[in-house]
Amino acid sequence: AETTQAELMAEIERVNSDPALHGLLIQLPLPAHLDEAAALAAAENRDLAAAVERLPDKYRAAVLLTYGAELPLEEVARIEKLPKGTVKSRLHKARLLLKKEMEARGYGREEL
Repeated sequence: AETTQAELMAEIERVNSDPALHGLLIQLPLPAHLDEAAALAAAENRDLAAAVERLPDKYRAAVLLTYGAELPLEEVARIEKLPKGTVKSRLHKARLLLKKEMEARGYGREEL
């Protein structure tokens, strides 16, 4: 019996939710009836969430409030009791740290 897209996504979610597991390997190419892009995106989301959790507190707070809670910068600045410019600087630094970590994990690099 063939694995369905729903079964694949459920298994990725199960692995992503297991704190005892520290990675997910997806062998490509997937069978034609499965959405490869969706499977890879689901796996990448776990790595990105884990990378956010590893950020220093001041950067993680800015990222979670801005992108997780979808608050405007002014509101994040008010909550954190910081100037808006400091929040923007922290977001910039957080994005650089996340980019560096994700690239080290193989994301965002083109195969030659």
